Amino acid sequence: MVKYGCARLNLERRINSGLIEMLQDIDNMVDKTPQGLNPSPIIHHVLGNLLNDLVFGIKYEKNNVTWKYLQHLQEEGVKHIGVSMAVNFLPFLRYLPSTRRTINFLLSGKHQTHAIYDALISNQRSKLRSCDTFIEEQEECILTYFLKEAAKRQEAGRPDAAFCDDIQLRHLMADLFGAGVDTTFTTIRWALLYIALYPTVQKRLREELRQRLVVNEPPSLKDVEALPYLRATIAEVQRIRTVVPLGIPHGTTKEIKIGDFKIPSNTMIMPVVWAVHMNPILFNAPNTFKPERFLDLEGRFSIPNYFLPFQVGKRMCLGEELARNILHLYIANIVYHYDWIRISPEDAMLIDLTGNCGLTLTPPDYIIIFSKNNK
Repeated sequence: MVKYGCARLNLERRINSGLIEMLQDIDNMVDKTPQGLNPSPIIHHVLGNLLNDLVFGIKYEKNNVTWKYLQHLQEEGVKHIGVSMAVNFLPFLRYLPSTRRTINFLLSGKHQTHAIYDALISNQRSKLRSCDTFIEEQEECILTYFLKEAAKRQEAGRPDAAFCDDIQLRHLMADLFGAGVDTTFTTIRWALLYIALYPTVQKRLREELRQRLVVNEPPSLKDVEALPYLRATIAEVQRIRTVVPLGIPHGTTKEIKIGDFKIPSNTMIMPVVWAVHMNPILFNAPNTFKPERFLDLEGRFSIPNYFLPFQVGKRMCLGEELARNILHLYIANIVYHYDWIRISPEDAMLIDLTGNCGLTLTPPDYIIIFSKNNK
C-alpha cells in the first residue's frame, strides 16, 4: 500500500480487476432492470473479493456458499458489534436475553469464521512447505507473508516468535478483512447516494473528468492529483457521514490531562469523530453537502488538520492508502462510465439520510437508475 513504484501499480491492477467486473455486472443489470437497481450486492462482492485476494490470496465465485455466509456474517456482525459495545461499560447487560442473543451470534460467527480461516492457513502452510517456488509465483497476500515471517522467527529462535501463532493470525485476518471491506464499502454506498441526490455535484464531477482525462481513457491513480473536485467530493462524503462515528477505542498508557480533565492510566478512550466533523465552528453549515469546503481559493484540494476520517497518530488506520485508492478509482470510474446516476424523485423524498448506526454508520437501501453512455 505504498504511494509510488511497482507495488502501487500492482495494487492498482488488482483493484481494477474487481472494478471491471463491477461495471460489467451493473451494465448487465441495467439492461435487465431499467427501472433501477440496488448496486450494494454487486459492490460488496467485488470489494470483498479484493480483500479476499489481498488478505487470504483467494477469490470466491458470486454464489459460493462459504462466501455468501461470510458476507452475511460481516454485514450482520458489524451491526451487532456496535450495539453490544455497551457491554464493555455496563457488564450486567450481558444477562439480558436480547444482549445474550447478540453475543451468542457474534461468538458463533467467530468460531465458524475461524474454522474457515484454519483451513486456509493449513492449505497455505502446506504449499509453503512443499514448494516455495510455487508460492513465489502467486499474488502477494497477508497470509503468506505472515506464515513466512513466523517460520523465519521460529527458525532463528527469536522470543517474539511466540506472538506469531495461529490465534494471532486468525484475529489479524479477521480485523484486516472486516475493517477493509466494511468501512470502504459503506463510504462508496454513501458517495453514490449523495452523488445521485445532488445533480449539480455530479455534473461538476463529470465535467472535471472529461476535461482532465485523456480522451477515452478511464480514470487511473495517476490522474487523482489532477481531479481536486473528485477528491473534495469523497472527503465531504467522509465528513458528512463519518463511517465510524465513535472511531476505534484507544487506551492511555499513562495519566494525561486534557483541558481541566485528568484521565488515568489504562483508560479506554472513544474518540467522537462525528462531533468534530459536524462541529459548526470547524465546518460551516455542517449538515449541508458541500464538496467546495475542501477546495482552496485556487481550486486545489485542501483538508484541515481536524478532518479525521482515518483518525490520527501512530495508531491511525493502517489501510488508509488502500482505502483512498479504492474510493478514488471506484467513484471516478462509475461517474465516468455513466451519463447520469439518479434516484427517482419519489424515492429521493423518502430516503432517510440519518443512517443506521452499528459499529459503522450505514445508509439505507436505495435504488439507483444508471444511464449508460457510449464509451
